[in-house]
Amino acid sequence: MEDTNQKYDRAFLGQPKGLSTLFFTEMWERFSYYGMRAILLYYMYFAVSQGGLGMDQPRRLQLCRFTGR
Repeated sequence: MEDTNQKYDRAFLGQPKGLSTLFFTEMWERFSYYGMRAILLYYMYFAVSQGGLGMDQPRRLQLCRFTGR
């Protein structure tokens, strides 16, 4: 009989290899999401003459709440 512990390759902190791919994919997805939200806030904040939208604070907050936490 084969030992079940040797049957699976556990290379990522004792976890299956596929978990490392899942973890790093999720990490980069969240990093990108929150990074793009920050860029959007700056874009809405700066004046039109500086390449932004020039929105006031209540309008920016309303839009950010609408798009997600």
